[in-house]
Amino acid sequence: MFNSRPSNEFVGKTVLVAGGSKGLGKELAIVAAEGGANVIVLARTQETLEAAKIDISKARINSIQCIEALAVDLTDADKVEEVIRSLEDTPDYLFTVAGGPRHEMGFFMDLQASQLKSCMENNYYSAVFVAQSLLRRWIRERGLKAGADASSSVPRCTRHIIFVTSTAALVPIPGYVAYSPTKSAVRSVADTLRQEVLMYGGPEEFQIHCAFPGTFMSETFIEGLEEMPELTRIIERVDKSVEKLHGWIPSSQEVAQKIMSGVRRGNFLISHDLEGRALINNMRGPSPRDNIIWDTVLGLIAPLIWVFFRISMDRRAKGYR
Repeated sequence: MFNSRPSNEFVGKTVLVAGGSKGLGKELAIVAAEGGANVIVLARTQETLEAAKIDISKARINSIQCIEALAVDLTDADKVEEVIRSLEDTPDYLFTVAGGPRHEMGFFMDLQASQLKSCMENNYYSAVFVAQSLLRRWIRERGLKAGADASSSVPRCTRHIIFVTSTAALVPIPGYVAYSPTKSAVRSVADTLRQEVLMYGGPEEFQIHCAFPGTFMSETFIEGLEEMPELTRIIERVDKSVEKLHGWIPSSQEVAQKIMSGVRRGNFLISHDLEGRALINNMRGPSPRDNIIWDTVLGLIAPLIWVFFRISMDRRAKGYR
């Protein structure tokens, strides 16, 4: 079970959600507002931002919480830098949630070069540009240099970057050939950045997290079903009516709560279900374990499980031929 509301570590903090106008991003913003945070959401379209702002504002626990909605192209590094520098309050948390596979679903031979490019821009650059700009602001404000002690009088509080990727980064599924590599790239950034920020202080200064949500119900997911290849729907077990899918696929609200719980626990790699955690431990490599015993056990068992899953997927692909 998950808590209906986060604990009060968000009170007085500022949470920035890149890609917070709808879906999981908006739900994360709502959870932050429920916890007492000031919330800033970034997205490309002002109309959807304004609608999201209304919903997020309703979740506030007091009227002094500030909710901002700023339109920006997250794939434009200069525009992103401009927005980050213009923020009056420095965010304490960043969630990178922009992107998705909707318009880039399809098999490799069928995709256009423009789709491969846009998928990388919308899922990879939209995450790393905002993370880089905000991290630079944090380091600049605290007067930090690699290998040097802090010299700034800025009050100490731990800053967090949460890269929201996908289980598609961990398992190959036909139809996600444009999308999966972008999420794998984001995971690699999180892994490397977790080590690089150690040059500017320990975990009390900066913490990096990487969340791997699987399939969940959202407006974007429902819209994307129309563009999802039949083979992908079969392997993902979503070749059913939307009404039936509501019965067993978790909601974006549930997934947002689970991600927030992982952040509160200080987990580096975060999943919202056992299947996702098994995938993470099958591909963990040198990434730190969040629960030494449980993650080690899953790391030993997962390869035995996923070999049968892979055989089943191969069989379906051959049958589809």
